[in-house]
Amino acid sequence: MPDTPIYLIDSNSLITPKATYYPMDLAPSFWASMSEKIQDGSIAILDLVKKEILQPSEKDDLALWMSNLKIGRYINHKQQEIVATYAKVLQSIHVIQKKLCVRGPRNQLPTLG
Repeated sequence: MPDTPIYLIDSNSLITPKATYYPMDLAPSFWASMSEKIQDGSIAILDLVKKEILQPSEKDDLALWMSNLKIGRYINHKQQEIVATYAKVLQSIHVIQKKLCVRGPRNQLPTLG
């Protein structure tokens, strides 16, 4: 499966479903599917995401779930490859912003330049 995409999710991709539409006690199949995808590496977990989920002193069900999870693709945000890729993303955003934002009168919408 070399062409299988890998998804990197942020903390809110776990916190929001748990707090809204997919509480762990009411949607166990959602959380089982997430577990499966995280364990097989289809969904990568950044070290900062795990840290944020585990941060509360009183562990909730999401923190307990995360602490028992076998993470197939765990990414350290300080890895040189990650830092270099992040720098490229930021540079691309800067270039796009410069191209899209043309200064005009205050009430004028930006136009392509």
